[in-house]
Amino acid sequence: MEPQLWDRMTAFVKETHEVQGADAGGVIPPTVFPFREGKLLGFARLRPVHRGEDALSGIAELSFLPAAGGADEILVAWESQDIAVACELPQLYPSSCLNLLWASSDDRLLRRMPYEEYLLPGSTEHGTARVGFDWAPRERDLHDPELEPAIASLVESSWDPMDLPPASALQTTQAYMESLGYLVELVA
Repeated sequence: MEPQLWDRMTAFVKETHEVQGADAGGVIPPTVFPFREGKLLGFARLRPVHRGEDALSGIAELSFLPAAGGADEILVAWESQDIAVACELPQLYPSSCLNLLWASSDDRLLRRMPYEEYLLPGSTEHGTARVGFDWAPRERDLHDPELEPAIASLVESSWDPMDLPPASALQTTQAYMESLGYLVELVA
């Protein structure tokens, strides 16, 4: 991935995380952005899940979109503590951290952006606390990092070809994923 695109996507994901905290009192849900030949195909955001196996499966199923689109690169965004709690697994890293992973079928690069949360004035439209983020210095990007099991499964399954007609594969997968509760947007 070109460095400028990597930096733009990092800024976009951070901004989305900040909006999620201020507007909903939460963090960005696991989200995948598939690319083919440098072009963004769209994104898929995790459906509502129950803790444990359902969360593990739901995150892994995000791979449907890149697989359907024949992606050659993906970006995956998630929050460390959110994944650990949802999947009922120990945290790989000790701090609250927004993660952005670039992956191809044979390479991985993880950008970790740690932060501290603080309360913002007021509450969300649903009555929950609004949250802001005090970003710590970004850590050095990690090549071939250890990944949470659900994220690792998402990445590995993203390259599995799907048995769908190429002309309608993305639209068919979008409709199927949306029927399961995922938020899916296509731009290709």
